[in-house]
Amino acid sequence: MESPHNDLPTMIRIKVYLKDKPLIYSMGVLHLGAVGLTVYFMYEDTSVLFAMGLALLIGLLLFGTWYPGFRARNNVIEITPQFLRIDDCEFKEIPWSDISHLDVVDHFSTRLGRFVHLIIYVKNNDKYTCARRGRFFSRQRADGGIFATDLYNYAEDHKTIFKDLSEALESSRLVVWPE
Repeated sequence: MESPHNDLPTMIRIKVYLKDKPLIYSMGVLHLGAVGLTVYFMYEDTSVLFAMGLALLIGLLLFGTWYPGFRARNNVIEITPQFLRIDDCEFKEIPWSDISHLDVVDHFSTRLGRFVHLIIYVKNNDKYTCARRGRFFSRQRADGGIFATDLYNYAEDHKTIFKDLSEALESSRLVVWPE
């Protein structure tokens, strides 16, 4: 006897979103260019030792801002039928049954640029309490949400990623995408 569900797609796909690697590499090149221009302009007006010291200081500061993004360039967002895996998040794998809802906070700062934070709200806050609490930046929000990742760093559009995440959350833990 034939199954009545032959029309349904038989393949449950896992959706993976990768980081935007050209963006990360171009940021590194821009930082190196800034250090090079600083050395060039400082070399003509000051002593070589002062120019090299200033370039080293600026280079270390720019490297400190660029390296965490470079180190996380292979991190992914993976949507599976059982769980949501985000490599940037403190909790790497969160089952769909533990997530109550998702939110996106779009923030623009003139000094730091644009951020599109994915925030995960879980049903049991005791199980998902962030261990790292910093003075200036914490991975846990005051309302119980967890900063998972910055969607702006991914190659896919952040609206598409959030739409797929919302569909996966609402679809009763079964995610099927058309080919």
